Amino acid sequence: GLENFDEELTERCHQYPGGGAYVPLPEEELRTALLRKSLAPDAVVIDARCFPDPEAYMFTRHTGRHYEIIARICHHRNFWTWLAGVKRRFQKARARAAAASGGPRYPLTLAVYCRSGKHRSVAAAEILAHVLRSQGWTCPATRHLSQLRWGQFCCGGLCDECQNPPAQLQDTLDAALKAWHCLP
Repeated sequence: GLENFDEELTERCHQYPGGGAYVPLPEEELRTALLRKSLAPDAVVIDARCFPDPEAYMFTRHTGRHYEIIARICHHRNFWTWLAGVKRRFQKARARAAAASGGPRYPLTLAVYCRSGKHRSVAAAEILAHVLRSQGWTCPATRHLSQLRWGQFCCGGLCDECQNPPAQLQDTLDAALKAWHCLP
């Protein structure tokens, strides 16, 4: 999350009206922050702040792995537009990586961010991992770069609701996959 990952980004957020929810940041600045943390500076950087949810307070003790948070993202009015943009950027990055590697296998890193790095970015990462695994990509476990600041009342994705979601979650993820396939 912009407000919880990197000191310089956090400072920028605190100086901007509305904080990390609205601060405009050039992609190069985000890449520099990734590099400061010894992470992939060539990652596909994905903004998940476009999913405002006035009822998010009901899920503050959970992370974005919670089935209801994922469903709220997938059913949000901005989801299709966001997913189309992600797919375009992913396809371009995939083409660049394939050309650079010269082989059939090459790594790609997706760095998804939101304001605090607990709900929207985590849910978006779960959705994208489902889509990419369904297409044959190997996706390692998601690294939550803001996890240390989730707070003591957050389940960390380890509660029974997050660990044993209802079948509704699979239906939601499959609908997101179907949406991905419908997009050019």
